[in-house]
Amino acid sequence: MNMPPTHAARSRRIGRALGAPGTAGRIPSLDGLRAVAVFLVFLVHYDALFAAFTTPTGWSRSLSTFWGSAGNSGVDLFFLLSGFLIYGILLARPRGIRRFLLRRAHRLYPVFVFVFLIYVVSMLVLPSALTSPDKPPITVLYLLENLALLPGLFPIAPLIPVAWSLSYEAAFYLVAPALIALLRLRVLSRRRRVLTLSALFALQAVLTALGFFPHARTLMFIVGALLWETAGSGVVDARLNSRGELLTSLFFAVALVPAGLILLDYPHVGALARTLLSLLRVAILGAASFPLALYGIRFDGRLRAFLDAGPVRALGNISYSYYLIHGASMHIARSALARLVSGSPLSPALCWSVRLAAVFRFTAAGAAGVSILGEQPRSVPSAIRRSPAATYRTARLDSPLAPVLCPAPAVDFAIGADANAQGRRIQE
Repeated sequence: MNMPPTHAARSRRIGRALGAPGTAGRIPSLDGLRAVAVFLVFLVHYDALFAAFTTPTGWSRSLSTFWGSAGNSGVDLFFLLSGFLIYGILLARPRGIRRFLLRRAHRLYPVFVFVFLIYVVSMLVLPSALTSPDKPPITVLYLLENLALLPGLFPIAPLIPVAWSLSYEAAFYLVAPALIALLRLRVLSRRRRVLTLSALFALQAVLTALGFFPHARTLMFIVGALLWETAGSGVVDARLNSRGELLTSLFFAVALVPAGLILLDYPHVGALARTLLSLLRVAILGAASFPLALYGIRFDGRLRAFLDAGPVRALGNISYSYYLIHGASMHIARSALARLVSGSPLSPALCWSVRLAAVFRFTAAGAAGVSILGEQPRSVPSAIRRSPAATYRTARLDSPLAPVLCPAPAVDFAIGADANAQGRRIQE
């Protein structure tokens, strides 16, 4: 799909400003998929912090509650993209585990520490703004636990509430190289790798159902690995068409409905039912996001044109910074809007929509600033920074994957007392 010249030029300018140029060899639609994921996560926090502005019994409150629940599917989509990229890196280019982990830490930590310091200072200066009853006092031990990314895997309240999920991302970085080496996946044929990954998926699902592996949504890492194998094989390319693309996009949108309703049921069911519902939710989202990502990667159609658009890719490219900082930005926006729009003559539903657009733009601007100041200058090795084109040369699927410099962070939930309560509910 060809964009009008003015729109294309504007997209290129935005892309250059936020580090998302369309260079040969990159899979730009992956940035677009990150943008979809991070917008879904935004909806979770928008409900947590702004639902109070709607009429308690009105349909706008119901709409906010539903999208606040359905938006958690963005976390699962991030896990899938991470599984796709990291599995591809490790499989295609064998390297020492030490070098791999150093590169991931080099990518993960700079902006995390940048936002971490913002939170520490904010909590010391304005302790009531970003704290919650379940958060312990700031001590040296507590800070070190958070810097080590222990919250999430261990029962420790994260300083940055969304950062608990980074512990699962880091655990995946440790487990994936070991599994690939142990199972000798690099020397197996593609068919045997797919069978092995499918067996791992089934084994983890069974262990989850039996209560030995509590976090069902980490199955999406394996779904991402299966996506890499499918997309890299090219065997499905001849079957991809415009009709299938439309149906796939609609299927993903419709799948958000049961995925959201399942999470809304969590507080009302027992532990076993919750585990089984978690597996059902993963099955639904895996079946919906897998073909969506496949079409975005392998089919040159309307979906890819949307995902490749400059503003969409720009948001995806700063998604990690957005993930870490947008909750704090939303607290600022909430305080400001509470004063600016009190007594508004607009209907609650219209106010909800207008605020959503305004708050999203505000949080995106804040994330762009954090990305420019805390992420881009420090997360890319100096040798690569000297060659801008190399920065974005991630992968063609018909050639070995090069080192991926854009993380696919696991994302979760919110900041503040209301948001933390929702985060605790959904971690299960």
